Amino acid sequence: MTANMMMLRLCGLLLIFSTLTDAKSDIIASDPDVQVGRNTLLLCKADSEGEIRWLKGDEDIDEDRHVVEKIDEYSSNLILNNLELDDAGIYTCVFENDLDTKKSNYQIYVYQTPDFGNTPTYHEFLVNQTATIPCVVSGKPAVEILWFRNDRIVNDDGRGHLRILPDRSLQILGIQQEDRGTYTCEGRIKGRPIMRELQISVVVNEPPTVLINQKGIKVSAGPDTTVSIACLVKGVPTPNISWIFPSPADDSRYKFNSDKSELTISAVTRSDFGEYVCIATNKIGENSATFILDVSEHPTVVLDQTKLTVIPGETGSVICNATGHPTPTVQWFRKTTREKMTNVEGSELILEDVMPSDGGLYSCVASNTVGTTSEDFQLITWPGTPIKFSVAPGPSSSVLIQSASVQDGGSSITQYILQWKKPSEDTWSQSLVKPTNPLVITGLEPYTEYSIRFAAKNSHYQGNFSTEHKIFTQSQREPDSPILSLSEKKLDTNSVSIPIKQLKDGGSPILHYIVRYKENNENEEWTEKEIPGNSSKIQLNNLQYNANYQMEVYAVNHNGTSSTAKINFTVPQPGRID
Repeated sequence: MTANMMMLRLCGLLLIFSTLTDAKSDIIASDPDVQVGRNTLLLCKADSEGEIRWLKGDEDIDEDRHVVEKIDEYSSNLILNNLELDDAGIYTCVFENDLDTKKSNYQIYVYQTPDFGNTPTYHEFLVNQTATIPCVVSGKPAVEILWFRNDRIVNDDGRGHLRILPDRSLQILGIQQEDRGTYTCEGRIKGRPIMRELQISVVVNEPPTVLINQKGIKVSAGPDTTVSIACLVKGVPTPNISWIFPSPADDSRYKFNSDKSELTISAVTRSDFGEYVCIATNKIGENSATFILDVSEHPTVVLDQTKLTVIPGETGSVICNATGHPTPTVQWFRKTTREKMTNVEGSELILEDVMPSDGGLYSCVASNTVGTTSEDFQLITWPGTPIKFSVAPGPSSSVLIQSASVQDGGSSITQYILQWKKPSEDTWSQSLVKPTNPLVITGLEPYTEYSIRFAAKNSHYQGNFSTEHKIFTQSQREPDSPILSLSEKKLDTNSVSIPIKQLKDGGSPILHYIVRYKENNENEEWTEKEIPGNSSKIQLNNLQYNANYQMEVYAVNHNGTSSTAKINFTVPQPGRID
């Protein structure tokens, strides 16, 4: 062997020695945590050639259960099959060559997955109860249990109302609605990152409570009156709401909102009064609240008759039926005079020994705290006997009955019966006339004596005749001379206004007046004009200043012209008044 060859082998041995001296081996595995019954693979890889063998602890691998595979001079596989809890431990890869021995260790953890078994995932509790929520977790090796809510761990520091019991159950003291929701029970292999979670739902039930803010109200019945009753209900599960109404109530006018928590009564009537019970029910229990509706009712008055006809001297009565709440008081009044009637029994008005002056309207007045209502009835009897009146001869052989005042007996006078006869006659002549003033008897003979009487008649009865009056008739004639009031004349520059009156028209209406006037000069001619028969003054215009005038006036009716009424007057200079 040459020196060069030796040198080369020495260098090679040094290289090999250097490599073997620094030999390394590593165990490569996917996960140190392996579930019971599963397989896992450990790969031991060296950086140089050599022999590799496997140990568990200090003992060789049981190759009856597990498999050791030599891959090449650098690596070896250990396949652990169907692992059991006892297979957990340290596995060692022993690498050997001529120069060195190296060991690499790898810890295998075998676990049984946490299992919650039949742990309930849904709980219901009654509010204020102490709630215990179990979480039973099996698994190996040892399992620790943690509780979470809203992603935060539940700590039992003794200050809150949440407790972790020795058996790791969660306890909630005096559970409330805010405690409802989802809780997470976590089972974790102690010391290892192996865990499972179980979501547990907690429901907090609450028996119904019912509140009506008002115990009751008072209202008045009427088509515009509306009452709303709000029933405030709490409870879990959400209670069903029902109502009990007063038994005679007409529930066709009752309306509810969607969950029946509010009742609205429209057009309230007296029949709606009474107790209204709001009932809330869920599976936990039942509760109720009562509302009292007090309905006042405006008085209603019904008379057993609205018109009563009674002959003078007899008795009549009317019954007033009044209803309302509170019960109304009943009074009777004479409507025209507001006189309170005293002859009353209960609500019945008794009218004894009726006279014509009793006729008219009577009011039944019913009153309570809500209001007052009245109804009228009409008592009709004979008209009274005419007493206060005057009789005078009229125009055209007529007779005037003036200022006739008669009790109408409770019904308006519809006509008068006018009767007359001569002293030599036994039978009365008569005519029917409408109520006027004066009442006129026409068609009589002139300058003749007559006996006159009359009676009134209303819608039902005729009254007694008046006493007889004797009177002489007159005939138709021309009117009396008109009266001119010169002392009341009015001058305005060259105009004059003189008042005129007509006392008697001769039994026929004045048709017109003839007015004639002229200056007091023999050569002056008369100026003539007509003015209406209903005139109250004579107006003359455009007269001469500083002139004396004479005037003649005649009244004219169908029978002729009156005698002349004459006066003289002066129109002064401007600025001077006589």
